[in-house]
Amino acid sequence: MRRIEASRIDQAWHTTAADRGWRIERARTRRERARGLLGRSGLAPRHGLWIGTRSVHMVGMRFAIDLIWIDRRGAVRRVDRDVRPGRMRTCLAASGGVVEVGAGDGPCLAALLAESDAARLRADTHRAAGGPDSGPGTARRPPKHGRAA
Repeated sequence: MRRIEASRIDQAWHTTAADRGWRIERARTRRERARGLLGRSGLAPRHGLWIGTRSVHMVGMRFAIDLIWIDRRGAVRRVDRDVRPGRMRTCLAASGGVVEVGAGDGPCLAALLAESDAARLRADTHRAAGGPDSGPGTARRPPKHGRAA
């Protein structure tokens, strides 16, 4: 797996999730990634752990969690809800890893990250087009088959 652009993902979280009361830890070392949430008895509401991986096992876990799979830009690819201890989940589309949160918190964080991604895409489109009147849906399409419109 190629190196994950952590700065892009961190930026998305700091501008949305962190500002709205979420605390997302990042598993930075190989040891932290391997340990994950093992040894914890639970997660506080609005707390999570981001691990740069495409596969998660729940062997030895004591509680259920939600998994938010993200791509390299931090966009949500999939949400697995209420994953119980002893299970394993994989998401090959999750080039940015997974955020583990307490069971029931996944949809809320996924919505915040999706909102951030949509805003980022609107801003990128606006900048690339070069002006306030050039957002999505304002450009004329070229005529089909060379006919004038």
